[in-house]
Amino acid sequence: MLNYIPGSVKASMWNIYAIAYPKGTTFNIQLVTTYMYSGEIGRMNLNKVNSFKELNWDSYYYNDNTQKLYVLLSSDFEQDYSNAGGPGWSFRTAPNLYGRLLHVKPSCAFNCKRSGKATIAPVEALPTSLEHDIYKAALTGANNKVGTAWFQMYHNYRNRNPRLSYQLYHNLVDPNITACISVKKTCVSSKLMDVILGGNHLIPLTRQLWLQVSSGQTQIMIQNKKGDILLLGDILLTETKDSKVWIPSNNAPAPSCTPSYETLSIYKGAFAAGTRDGYAPNGFITEDKTNPLCDGASMSIRFLVQFFEGLKNLNMNVPSNFVSLEFFAKSKDSTPVELQISTSQDVKGKSTRTRQYSQDWIITGDKWTFFRVPLSAFGAEKNLPGLYFRISNEERLYYPRDAVVLLSAVRLSTQPATLFTDFTRTDYKGKLFNGQTPLPAFKKN
Repeated sequence: MLNYIPGSVKASMWNIYAIAYPKGTTFNIQLVTTYMYSGEIGRMNLNKVNSFKELNWDSYYYNDNTQKLYVLLSSDFEQDYSNAGGPGWSFRTAPNLYGRLLHVKPSCAFNCKRSGKATIAPVEALPTSLEHDIYKAALTGANNKVGTAWFQMYHNYRNRNPRLSYQLYHNLVDPNITACISVKKTCVSSKLMDVILGGNHLIPLTRQLWLQVSSGQTQIMIQNKKGDILLLGDILLTETKDSKVWIPSNNAPAPSCTPSYETLSIYKGAFAAGTRDGYAPNGFITEDKTNPLCDGASMSIRFLVQFFEGLKNLNMNVPSNFVSLEFFAKSKDSTPVELQISTSQDVKGKSTRTRQYSQDWIITGDKWTFFRVPLSAFGAEKNLPGLYFRISNEERLYYPRDAVVLLSAVRLSTQPATLFTDFTRTDYKGKLFNGQTPLPAFKKN
C-alpha cells in the first residue's frame, strides 16, 4: 500500500504527522541520513513514548484509541516525500545532496488496514518538547524604518545543538542587507540566512551565545552593504512556556596552551617533523600566523563539503597513558560548523562527531572552542596513522560550499574526555519585552 502526503513542509518548520495503523500495531522506526555520492551515512532508532505529551525529535507515540502513529518531523530546508511501498511510510528532506528518510516498519506488515492517509495532526496542546519561550525584538531605525523579529528557543532541536528559530519582518527596500545577533552593536552570531520580508530560518547556538540571549544582552542588528545600522532592537522574552534555558551542567574552564598534565604534541605552532609532505592533497592545509592562539601560528584547514582533510603519515604509537585528543578550534569565516574526526580519509571508516566533547557544542568565528575527544571514539587508542577532520554531515546547518577552520594546540592527552550531554535548568534573567520585572524562579511540579 502506497501512502503519499500531499503538499510540503515549509523550510525550518515542523509538523506532527498522524499515520493510521490498526490497534495493537508495534513499530520499528529509523531516521536515516544519506549523502548523494556515498549513500547512507547515519541511522538512528526512534524510541517509543507512552503519551503525546512526551513526543520529541527522537521518539514516536502510538495511540490505541485513535489508532494513529504520531511522529514529529522538521526541516532545515524545503522537504519532499517519497513513497515507501507496502505498508511502510517514508519521509525525505531536501536538498538532494543530503537527505533524511524516516522509515516506518509496522508489525502488521502487508495486513495493515489503514483507515486513511497520513495527515498533519490537529493538536490542542503541544508536546513538552515544543513548548519553549518566545522572544521578540521591536526594530527601529531612521526615516520611519521599522521591523519585528520573533524567536523561539529550542534547547534540543532535532537531537542536535540548541537553536533559535526566527521570523523577520521589516519595511526596508535595500536588497543588500545583512542581519545578525549582536551585543553592543557587534555581531556575535553568523549572518542570518534569510533577511527578506518574512524570512525564517534557524540559528545554531554556542554556550556563549545561549547565555547572552537568556540574560537579555542581545539585539538583532540589520546593516547595509556599507556597514550602516538600519534597524536595531533588543531580543527580549515576551511569552513564557517553560521559563528556563538549558546549558551543559559542567562549566569547567578550558586548559591552557601548556597544561600541567602530560601531553604529546601533534601540532604546536609548527608541523611535526616528517609530515611537511604529508598534508592532505590540494594544499588545503597551511599555517596561519594571523590568528595564533598558542605558539605563534595556527593550522588552517580548508574543507570542501564531504571530504576529510588532515595529516597523514603520522604513524604514532600511542603510549597507554594517553587516552584523548585535545585541540582548540575556530571558524575563520564565522560559519558555524561541527567537526568529525578519523584516522583516515575513508568516509566509511571509524570516526566520531565532536559535538558532545565540548561545552560550546560547535565551532564559530567569535572565540576559540576547546575539545577533548576520547581516542577510542575514532579507533586511535593504540596507533594514530593519520589525523583527519571534516565538517560533520549531521551538523552542517548552512550547507556551505567550503569552510576554513583554524586548529591550535593539537595534542594527545592523559586526561579523560568529558561527555557534555547533561543539561541544567537556569532561570531567565533578562528584561521582559513588556517592561515587567524578570519572571519568578521556575518551580518543578
